[in-house]
Order: sequence, then structure tokens, then C-alpha cells
Amino acid sequence: MRKRAFISAVIAALLALGAAVSLHFAEQSGTEAGQSLLVPVVDGPSLVHPTGLVIRPLPPAYGVHETETGFRIEPANALRLRNPWSIQLRLAEMEPLSVSHFEVKKVGDRDAHYRLDVDENIGSGGPLHTLTAWIACGSRRIVMTATQQAEYPERPDWSVAWAILAVSSCKM
Repeated sequence: MRKRAFISAVIAALLALGAAVSLHFAEQSGTEAGQSLLVPVVDGPSLVHPTGLVIRPLPPAYGVHETETGFRIEPANALRLRNPWSIQLRLAEMEPLSVSHFEVKKVGDRDAHYRLDVDENIGSGGPLHTLTAWIACGSRRIVMTATQQAEYPERPDWSVAWAILAVSSCKM
């Protein structure tokens, strides 16, 4: 009887732990296929670039580097990966763009304008895939450029890039 009570207590504790862990993720709906993007929520202040670009703090699995124009985000272990991805975020003025080169999808509650480019002649790691996207932020726009090489038949998974763009903002 005590063994059964102990097992029940352990199961309850594991379920509570699972619920607590899931609370550390903010769900951002956004893909055209109706998928959900999970963005890790980390305690701490947001990172604010001198240009006014704001990103939420990210877990230690990500390396965040301030650049002259914004932030570069990559896996913390990027030097040990064969094909690491990289995300560049910056603020730009809202100049008129040729929207014919961009598709539109929902990222969170905002419209993201994006395009995908593939450079087949980049090297032995496979073609270089580039996702360029932007979302409006007041009178400016947040521009994201995400890159990753992928050997055939693999294709890049852009879920981290979309999730980080979804929680990016700017100071007006």
C-alpha cells in the first residue's frame, strides 16, 4: 500500500514538474500551416540595442552577440557544429520595398514579409539557405536574416528564427 502511494506521489510530482517546465515557454502561433512556435522564456531583463531593437533574454543554449546594427544569435556550441545556423536582427527605416519579392505570413499577431534564397555554390556543407524577413515596428521595421547550410536532402528548420522574430520589438 505504501509503495503504491509512493509511486502515485512520484507520478504527481513528475506531472507537476512537466507543467512547471511548460510554463517556461510562451506559445506564439504563427505559421501558415497552423503550427505553434515555442519561444523559451528566461528570467532577466530584455536586451536593448542602442538602435532601439529589443530582444527577450534567451536561454544559455543560444549565444547572443551585439553587433554595430543589432544582434547576432547562434547556437552556443556553433563552433562544434558542422552546419550551424545564424540569425541577424537589425532595425531599418520603413522605406518602400518591392513587396512582389516577399511573401507574407503571421508571426504571432504581426505580418512578417519574407523570402527564401538558396545559394547552391557555397561549399561542401551543402547549399546556403537564407531567410530574410521583416515585421513593422512603429515607423521602422525589424529585419531578420537567418542563414544555414544544409546538405541534401535536409532543409533548414526556421522555427527558432521565426520564434525569435515573433518576440522582437523596438523602443519607439
